Amino acid sequence: MLKRYELYKNKEVEIAGTVSYYGSKSFWTWHILLEKGGKTVRCYAHQYKVEPGRDALYMVRWAQSEKGEIAVQGKVRNDGLEIVYMKYKGDTVTPYYKPPDHYNPAINPFPLMR
Repeated sequence: MLKRYELYKNKEVEIAGTVSYYGSKSFWTWHILLEKGGKTVRCYAHQYKVEPGRDALYMVRWAQSEKGEIAVQGKVRNDGLEIVYMKYKGDTVTPYYKPPDHYNPAINPFPLMR
């Protein structure tokens, strides 16, 4: 896909593969590396340099632990696929949603009580 970048430039595509890496090392933002058939594609979330929303992070960890194929839909850029959303076993998440911390039970078990 990236070898024929001009053909796919700025188009939205969906790819699937197993997660070989996720994190923010060796690249300017948080990303996952998807592998399939000996090929690797970087899929990244441009808004979060360290970590995406919890839903996306949990989904990536789940897929990697089961060695399952995760599907990523995103826009083709010259440095990989900019993630719009990810799918695994019927669940769909976006890496751009970060729930507010006051809904985190570890921080506040009663978010509506102030």
